[in-house]
Amino acid sequence: MARMKIILSVVTILGLATEALAQTSKFGLNLGCNYTASSFDRKATLVWDVEKKLSPRLGLVVMYDISGRFSINSALLYDRKEGQFSTLGAADGLAIVTERYHYLALSPKLQYNGRWGFFLNVGPAAGVKLKAERVRREIDLIDFAPYKTEIEHAKDIRLGFIAGVGYEIAVFGIALAPEISYDFGLNDVKRSGKSKCSSVVFGMSVLF
Repeated sequence: MARMKIILSVVTILGLATEALAQTSKFGLNLGCNYTASSFDRKATLVWDVEKKLSPRLGLVVMYDISGRFSINSALLYDRKEGQFSTLGAADGLAIVTERYHYLALSPKLQYNGRWGFFLNVGPAAGVKLKAERVRREIDLIDFAPYKTEIEHAKDIRLGFIAGVGYEIAVFGIALAPEISYDFGLNDVKRSGKSKCSSVVFGMSVLF
């Protein structure tokens, strides 16, 4: 219930802001993917070979011009962070584990618009957990079917800091803005143990 209230509050605030800034803003879609690097507490579990994973990221974006070359770039997104690692259990042998964290994320960034369409932006990111799941495959067993469970101790909020660079170009009256960013995880994504999710973000905004 508390998580739903947070989600509704975020959507309401974004809606009110959109209406208020409609005269000086551009609106559109943001499509992209995360190349996620997960860090785990190696003291608590036997973990190695942590692998980066690609996962989707998509939603709505609002660009509001504040003065001169500066803008506010705000996005409301479905954001999935995903990491994979190998682990050795006491009884079941070697296993490949994939952890997926699904968030509704809000990222308001301050953007500097340079010459020839190039831009830089930085800002905070906050994600409300929608779902957290673990997929485990036991390599030593004949049946290699995945075993899915919920990550019980996943935190409801993920905090991060994003910095990016990109280029905006106009095509038939539509602004296309490819961008590469780094989303640095500030807090652990689980209450038990120490684990963070950071990612390189490849994205494209389509603004109208």
